[in-house]
Amino acid sequence: FNDGVNLNIVVSGNLETNFNKLVLFFDNGNGGGFNPLGTGHASGDDFGYINTVGGQGLTFDNAFSPQSALWVRAGFDGSNNTMYGTFATLGAAGTDTTANVPVNLGAPWTLGFGNGINTALNNVNTAGVTGGTGAASGAGVLTGFEAMIPLSAIGASAGSTIRVGGYITGGSFMSNQVIGGLPAGTGNLGNGAIDFNQYAGNQFVTVQGVPEPGTMIALGAGLAAFAARRRRK
Repeated sequence: FNDGVNLNIVVSGNLETNFNKLVLFFDNGNGGGFNPLGTGHASGDDFGYINTVGGQGLTFDNAFSPQSALWVRAGFDGSNNTMYGTFATLGAAGTDTTANVPVNLGAPWTLGFGNGINTALNNVNTAGVTGGTGAASGAGVLTGFEAMIPLSAIGASAGSTIRVGGYITGGSFMSNQVIGGLPAGTGNLGNGAIDFNQYAGNQFVTVQGVPEPGTMIALGAGLAAFAARRRRK
């Protein structure tokens, strides 16, 4: 939800601790985003992940053109179990903000980026959605990844309608775990040029902005008038 200051996100489930990535893209609704993702982004973190997947031909739904991305991954780095995070503004003039922290695999983890972005990952659920293409449900799974992102970081405002897309990927091999969902029975999407327009439904979700103060006052006055009419009856 958009609380007027931050975009707040929960993605339930687990993230394998083998450096698989949970990748989120943000479309602030103001235009100027990237679809297809393409290359030429200043982001070079995580072995140039954004340009790698953009070079493979990643194309979003027609109604989705992100200006920024955030992704997290965790695993053993040779010394410690570590959670890494990257927030990237897209484009040739974009920037990366990175963070990492050693983690205890048996406990929830928190990762702050120092620019107001705060994230947490709780991997204690082991039921959740299973692998494969059969019917499975994450209903009732209340643990997973959370993020609080200042609206200013993604170029949004209190009234913005923000779209969020994303997926789980191992390197550049994309799974079938996609925000917005894929048609039942869809297997892992794999490597190569992935075009979400070929799948039914939207591979993103929409977060409505909070009403402007003037709108809220007007709405409140309307409700008061409605209540007064009810009392007179």
